[in-house]
Amino acid sequence: MRWFFPIIFLALACPSQASEPLPNPLTLDVALELADNTHPEIQLRLAELDKTRALGLQASGDDDIDVRLLLFPNYVIPPDIAPQDRNDSQAHFTVSKRLYDFGQTSSLLEAAELSTQAKELFYQDARNRMRLNIIQRYFNVLLSDIEFAVQNEDMAVAYVTVDRAREENALGKKSDVDLMKLENEYQAIRMKRYRAETLQRATRSLLAQALNRPNDLPSDLELPELADNDRPLPEYEELVDQALANNLKMKALSVEIEAARYRMDASRNKNYPVLTGELQASYYNREFGSRNPFTAGVLLDIPIYTGDRVNADVASEQADFMRYQAEYKAEEFNIRQDILTTWQTIQTLVAQREQAYTQTDYRDLYLDRSRTLYEMEAKADIGDAMARQTEARLLSLRTEFQLALAWAQLDILLGQAPMESDSVSDDAKEATP
Repeated sequence: MRWFFPIIFLALACPSQASEPLPNPLTLDVALELADNTHPEIQLRLAELDKTRALGLQASGDDDIDVRLLLFPNYVIPPDIAPQDRNDSQAHFTVSKRLYDFGQTSSLLEAAELSTQAKELFYQDARNRMRLNIIQRYFNVLLSDIEFAVQNEDMAVAYVTVDRAREENALGKKSDVDLMKLENEYQAIRMKRYRAETLQRATRSLLAQALNRPNDLPSDLELPELADNDRPLPEYEELVDQALANNLKMKALSVEIEAARYRMDASRNKNYPVLTGELQASYYNREFGSRNPFTAGVLLDIPIYTGDRVNADVASEQADFMRYQAEYKAEEFNIRQDILTTWQTIQTLVAQREQAYTQTDYRDLYLDRSRTLYEMEAKADIGDAMARQTEARLLSLRTEFQLALAWAQLDILLGQAPMESDSVSDDAKEATP
């Protein structure tokens, strides 16, 4: 029993990190749902948001009613001419309230509210970027699987070629030099296959980390529907206008500029008087004629000389104000360039997708012809044809994924969450090798 209570205490102090295992197969919808507040990167933004809210509570508390009970248990040795009661204990019940401070408190409250709004926008932007990170790592796993399939088929074809060459070399039909050349090519293809297999685990590990499940590597993944790839692309100028108006980071920096402006006003107002009202009810163990059981009054605090303290506060807040202005302008430049780059990338990938479709159709027809010739024993390149068909589908799928990522990046620049919903489509399933 002596171990019972320590174990219970540790169980309560350290919450369980266990979670439900990832579904198999894993879908992109489920993966995006796991972009929750437990990931360290999101936790950092939440901590900043909580700190800003705490500063708002502090500013609100400075303007609130202050109620105190003061107890003074005193023991004294009175002079001979005074009453001989040595217990001089006192109790004071005090209520005070700041009545007027020339806008200092109201400016701090407004600044705290604006800063909280800014941190919420930064948090939303971080969530959107976390979604983009999950999407990219999800795609990388799918591509690594198809890359492994390509390399595996290439190795199978190379092995058949080398095995045939060994038989021909044994019969004296192929020289040692030609055989070693094929052996060398086979080993090179074999190493590519091992690298592709290693990449499969590496991409799954990165996806598991993005999902905050580092010890739960996903096994099978379903291909998502990428219907948004076919949406029309607006003009560049229209996208820039939307981004400058709706980009979450731009909006957050704009709000921070206003918050810094209010903090500057609050710092300047420290040079002005502060008027405070106070009520006090007192109890004294020793009675004197000069002691009052109840008092009410106002206190006018007039700063005469504060040195450089107020100037330092104003200069600090002004520096923050100028910093946020500079960050806002720099972010505007970055958004304009990112919009242009993403806009051009989408246009290029749309054209590349047509090329990938054509190449896939060609490889499908070539495989059908090779299969027919193989059945007729007229030509035996069916293995290579299968590898090239898988390679063509890899190019097609990689293009679709790159296009989807470009659209997702554009959504973030426009202040929107990328890929709100994804599911598996028949067309995407057909792209699976």
